[in-house]
Amino acid sequence: MHTLYKQKENAYWSRRIADNAGNSKKLWRSLASILRRDKDASSPTPLLTAQQLSDYFIDKISAVCADTDYADPPSFISYHGKQLILFRKFTEDEIRKLLLISPPKTCSLDPLPAIILLEFVDILLPFIRVMCNASLREGVLPVSQKTAIVTPAVKKPGLDPDEPQSYKPISNLTFMSKIIERIVAEQMRAHLTECDLMPPVQSAYRHGHSTETALLKVIGDIIDAADNRQLTLLGLLDMSAAFDTVYYQILLRRLQVSYGIGGQVLLWLTLFLTDRTQLIAFSGARLTLQSLLCGVPQGSVLGPLLFALYSADVIKIAASHGVCIHAYDDDMQTYASCSAPDQQIVTSRLLAGVADIETWMTSNRLKLNADKTEFIWLGTRQQLAKVSSSPLLIKGRFITPLNKVRDLGVIIDRELSMDAQTRNVTRCCFYQLRQLRSVRKSLPTDDRCTVAVAFIASRV
Repeated sequence: MHTLYKQKENAYWSRRIADNAGNSKKLWRSLASILRRDKDASSPTPLLTAQQLSDYFIDKISAVCADTDYADPPSFISYHGKQLILFRKFTEDEIRKLLLISPPKTCSLDPLPAIILLEFVDILLPFIRVMCNASLREGVLPVSQKTAIVTPAVKKPGLDPDEPQSYKPISNLTFMSKIIERIVAEQMRAHLTECDLMPPVQSAYRHGHSTETALLKVIGDIIDAADNRQLTLLGLLDMSAAFDTVYYQILLRRLQVSYGIGGQVLLWLTLFLTDRTQLIAFSGARLTLQSLLCGVPQGSVLGPLLFALYSADVIKIAASHGVCIHAYDDDMQTYASCSAPDQQIVTSRLLAGVADIETWMTSNRLKLNADKTEFIWLGTRQQLAKVSSSPLLIKGRFITPLNKVRDLGVIIDRELSMDAQTRNVTRCCFYQLRQLRSVRKSLPTDDRCTVAVAFIASRV
């Protein structure tokens, strides 16, 4: 019996590895789901209710909006070039390609699971093409496609599951709504690229742009400055509930005035943004529909693109002060370099830029979160010894520059030694290696090598 069990166990692991051998990320995710031994399943049931979490999310957004109620009206930068006023029809081949490259994530509101739809895509494709093109032609997104299922999830391990602030809302939209969004997003990106309207230093959800390229750009500039015996003051700006507080009227006006989007395209986007609803699903309970009065849809395809266009003026404000900036979603990295004697000059310039950015955010109904905004001086040990790390004044609060910060998941220390980041990666890697010991005896040598490669590719 023991021999048979061992044979079955070895065969199971070998088959599982062979099925995912061509995709390191998928293989490691498959192994990790088993190796964690369902640790979340043993967690006690939270005392919170779906209604309490819903009230918390709504109150948080209302509080941010209330802080900007009396702000000056926003300004808009005019664009007088080519307009995007009509959608073109998509062919069956184009829609089929979009369907096949889309993650097969299913929402409970879907009448048909996404994986089944994709299995019979060739049969359903003519109907899907007609449906998508009708939505673009008539400028309408059906009401059934404007509802999100929101599942609150704990932000990170160790937080108290009985406290509402420990949770973040995870939105899930219907599969077909995201397909139509991809069609719209593709045509909008083509227009923005052709007219050179895309924000040049916004790295979120763009082909060839990622957190990795954003970090390489920022750290590369800082290292170049250090090589020239200069110091760099880096500020990591944080916004409060940025995606959830975008005002529809301001966004639509900016799309029209600053990006040349009008006609049927603007009508479709107007109906896409307005009259949206959500359901909170938590601990087996599901609340009734709630209307959303502001915010781009989280979990959507268009949401990140619309937010990037909404906040693009921040880049121009930083440039007007001679300050560098790089953005990823609502995370903004602003920095300026100087020689040690010019510390006060560059500090004043950076703080003036941040102050103007904060004023712009307020008039556009966004809020700079001073509590989570961080600063750090970066450079060589010799140059850092010449600089004073005195507190900086932001929104009436003094913020002391730190010795290390976490930027887009990477820990950066003052001297750019990356020691803290290396220790963090090593600690995480040893945890995963200890998890692998439980299946080591069940794997032949070739499979162990496959798992090791998957581990390196996904963690390091």
